[in-house]
Amino acid sequence: MRVLGFAPVVIETAALARYGRERRDRLALWQPPPPDRDTLKTPVNCRADLVAERAAMKNRLKAPGAAAVEKHLQPVIAALSRETAALDRRIAALMDESETPAATRRAALKRTLFLAALTARRHNPELRASFDRPVAKGKTPMVALGAVMRKPVVILNAKVRDAVAAA
Repeated sequence: MRVLGFAPVVIETAALARYGRERRDRLALWQPPPPDRDTLKTPVNCRADLVAERAAMKNRLKAPGAAAVEKHLQPVIAALSRETAALDRRIAALMDESETPAATRRAALKRTLFLAALTARRHNPELRASFDRPVAKGKTPMVALGAVMRKPVVILNAKVRDAVAAA
């Protein structure tokens, strides 16, 4: 029998058991996720939904004939912005209370930045240059990708700094 052009793989249970016995001392054992993960996951997902809905409403304002519904959409957009800000405060409080180590949260951020950097390297000329410069100097592509990952973080930190200074 073939599935999508590949022969099915048969793994014997005895081989799996032997693998586990031989490597038990070196393998990391499964740990249940921290209990506060679900507490934090729900508001983060809800925030993402609110942001997506707000973007959809703003896009509707740019559609042909939007003038007819603009006065109805503006209050909805304002309410979504307020709810997003309230969730941001709640998420910040939950992270302060969280027992999850900061290193674990940083790892998730690094994964996200890595995937964003891969795309940005291809499609953003400024970030492509941030990748090409270190490679031209002999750095490995992974080191250069780290530079691409840091660039948006530096830009965001500067924007937050300027916004706080202006307030």
